[in-house]
Amino acid sequence: MTKKYNIMLPFVGIFILSIVLLFSFAQNYTLPLEKLLVPPKSYNVILINIDTLRADHLGMYGYSRDTSPNLDRFAEESILFEQAITQAGATLPSHASLFTSQYPDVHRTSTESLDTLSPLRFTLAEVLKQYGFKTAGFIAGTQLSDRSGVNRGFDTYINGGSLADNFPLAIKWLKQNKKEDKFFLFVHGYDVRDLRFQYLKYPPKHVFDPDYKGIFSDHKSTNFKLRFIEKIKGKPFLVLGNETIPLEQRDLDHVIAHYDDGILYTDPLIQQFLNTLKELDLYDTSIIVIFSDHGESLGESLDRQYLEGGRLIGHGELYDEVIRIPLIIRHPDFEGQRISTQVQLIDIFPTILDFLDLSIFQEAKQQIQGRSLVSLIEGRTDKQFEYTYGGGEQLNYNYIFVRTNQWKLISSREEFELYNLKDDPKETHNVISQYSDTAERLKQKLEEWKLINLTKRAELE
Repeated sequence: MTKKYNIMLPFVGIFILSIVLLFSFAQNYTLPLEKLLVPPKSYNVILINIDTLRADHLGMYGYSRDTSPNLDRFAEESILFEQAITQAGATLPSHASLFTSQYPDVHRTSTESLDTLSPLRFTLAEVLKQYGFKTAGFIAGTQLSDRSGVNRGFDTYINGGSLADNFPLAIKWLKQNKKEDKFFLFVHGYDVRDLRFQYLKYPPKHVFDPDYKGIFSDHKSTNFKLRFIEKIKGKPFLVLGNETIPLEQRDLDHVIAHYDDGILYTDPLIQQFLNTLKELDLYDTSIIVIFSDHGESLGESLDRQYLEGGRLIGHGELYDEVIRIPLIIRHPDFEGQRISTQVQLIDIFPTILDFLDLSIFQEAKQQIQGRSLVSLIEGRTDKQFEYTYGGGEQLNYNYIFVRTNQWKLISSREEFELYNLKDDPKETHNVISQYSDTAERLKQKLEEWKLINLTKRAELE
């Protein structure tokens, strides 16, 4: 026995020395040891954000108007999430949540203070770049500018404007870089959000309400006027300086038609881009995610009689017309399906890593608050997805929510609203007094969530 042990001793020493050297190399290397042993799967990743697009105005989600025929066909061959929830009702904090997989009070990037994303937070682009992905982002507007910090990790980052502008830029980039082994491409545009901002060179025609002759019939002035529609004593008014103009339901119906025109304008732009991916032989080698960062209120608060004042058109609120977003994922290895379990925007980051079999380095893994959706897609479990959370954009928990598939509790400066989403999907009846037990349970969930975020923030900072 002693002789055998003595013979094996040099080999054991060599083995231990090899492990020590490999571990030492791994410690000085940016990536974890797993990266050296298991290469990631060879898929490209493409994220397309149609800014300000609400889910319930798309055909795939049951809308009556034919606003999205091309997207609907794409959804049929993809994984459609029926209850996808964003973490913020505004562009910057929502994107910060998307790219860090963190709730707003953890990444601490808000629209109001225009904070820059902390360099202590890893972005999805930074992680994929570490694994050899070529990265490019084509964005619109000032919210996602270089100052925001969400651009970190992108080799190319261009503010081109609308999707009508950014898709051609992205295609040009793809043609120049398609020989790369892998790429991560993010394309963002305000084409639907043209409601209030003039980004489009070619604004959509009035397809759904062409005979309207009212105050919003002039397209050039419509975008300016819509931001000044307010609720006064339960009625809609257009407030322009000292002038207060009462509006009829016919006017609001046209606002909705105008919004739907923007979706119909955007729909073929996406199809043209997908067609180009096929022509470049990239369609079946790419994971394609189409989503929105938030939706848009289109006068729904008129029916919330207990709420007075404030604008009627826009976002930032936490009702479902704003926080329930479209989410469609096409993966070459999965057939089309619909998933009714509610999921979150912050789940996209870990889902992509899971799709690619990436065992990310510990510092990045520690920050992730989202959950991979692969288990849901494969039909293995949905128990961990019961609750979704969001808000806290102002970093002081003045405005937050917790949601299940049936209930939503909104907390605003210690005032609470409770909605039964199955009986009241438009959230017009605050039933806090009728269902006090449910409200208390959800209040406790909010408190637990706040504590988790506080602990997570302390760990990272």
